[in-house]
Amino acid sequence: MTKPFILFLACFGFLCFPTGLLEATPQPQDSKAAADNPDLITASQLNRQVLQLFKEKKFNEALPLAQKVLDLREKAVGPEHQLVADALYNLGAVWVGRASINNMPAFLETARQTYQRWIKLTGKLTGDDNPRMCSGLEQLGWLEATAQNQSKAAELFTRSLAIRTKAFGSDSSQTADALHQLALFYQYAGDYPQAVSFFKKEIGLREKLLGPAHRRVGELMEECSCALEQNRQPEESAAMSAQATLILDPDHDSEPSLETAEIIRGKALHRETPGYPSAAKSLRVAGTVVCQIIIDEQGAVTSVKTKCGHPLLKGEAERACWKWKFKPTLLNGTPVKVTGLLSFAFTL
Repeated sequence: MTKPFILFLACFGFLCFPTGLLEATPQPQDSKAAADNPDLITASQLNRQVLQLFKEKKFNEALPLAQKVLDLREKAVGPEHQLVADALYNLGAVWVGRASINNMPAFLETARQTYQRWIKLTGKLTGDDNPRMCSGLEQLGWLEATAQNQSKAAELFTRSLAIRTKAFGSDSSQTADALHQLALFYQYAGDYPQAVSFFKKEIGLREKLLGPAHRRVGELMEECSCALEQNRQPEESAAMSAQATLILDPDHDSEPSLETAEIIRGKALHRETPGYPSAAKSLRVAGTVVCQIIIDEQGAVTSVKTKCGHPLLKGEAERACWKWKFKPTLLNGTPVKVTGLLSFAFTL
């Protein structure tokens, strides 16, 4: 069980891995206290080392130092202080980093418990609706999701959205960021209708904030297109993908036309069903993988790329794609290349 678990975590590092640590910025009274307190001076020095080691992904070396920072600060200022909260957040981030490179599921559980402590303390120090809470809520949300606690994860992401909306307004970029987290979470959890709904909400808001032709809008349309395909809405998926292409690649006319999974499957001469990866089965990972393929004039697959789907499932889906064979597509009687989508549903 250990090996599949850590592969699972590594695959989803881009979701649950923190982008950085908190650099403590003490208030004037904290600075004065630090100048008079050797423990806080040592903690500050160690914290700088932790920040550097984290940037270098040296998590094993950073972990004991991050723990020492927490211990020293608790000793110096007590357990209910912003310096302690910052140390907890950093310690949680380092535990996640260590879990991503070591074969120890317990590391991830320790990270989850550390972020739970951070949320409780930060709520007490700043208020439960303070925007400072959001990064930790979302981080804990992904940790709960990887532990298959989907209802708890949904609650945390929804809480973050509510805080951002209240603090910054419903038409803010911060609210759009929270909508994106929810869309990605529901896509990861296999709730594709909800994923589509949140992607569309974010697209509408980003268009309002950035303009309808902004590259970020096009990227979101591509993500939404894939969620639509996963939700078995091929026509709307193709239309959304075409809109995205107009934004991201204005010279798209030179590329092979995109055909839906339904059309492509209708031209198949040989189909291959992917096997179920043992690591995914052990972790009860399910969902739909959507692959984009290029088919040459002879009907052979010449390119395979996963558009979306769980990383533990995409390898088998891609291997299956390479074995498909199709009737050549004719344009005015002449065989042409085409780009198409193939989707594979992995169910337990």
